[in-house]
Amino acid sequence: MNKLTKSRGESNSRLDFLKNLLVSHWRSLFGMFMGVYLPLQVVEILTVKIWQNKGNFPWDMPILLTIHSTANPQLDIFAVLLTKWGSFWTVLPVLSAIALILWKRRRWRTLAY
Repeated sequence: MNKLTKSRGESNSRLDFLKNLLVSHWRSLFGMFMGVYLPLQVVEILTVKIWQNKGNFPWDMPILLTIHSTANPQLDIFAVLLTKWGSFWTVLPVLSAIALILWKRRRWRTLAY
């Protein structure tokens, strides 16, 4: 009998712990919910819709045809330039400089992003 009351007391303390945890950290838990669960849910919904439509959306072809109709050589040169700027050897020094500036200003949390 004593063992039963002890296990109930432990479960109450666990429930109290969870309750206190939710009450004290509800903002960060809500932020995690909004930042992790909801985007995953949107991706899951889009995946199911693509699977149901046999690989594409009804509006996919008109958008692709519109984009291809605007193609010209000047935009191709611009796209190649942006691609070269986005290479590892270009981005690494820029991001390193930004990290050093933030480190010198002691903006530690900004470095996390």
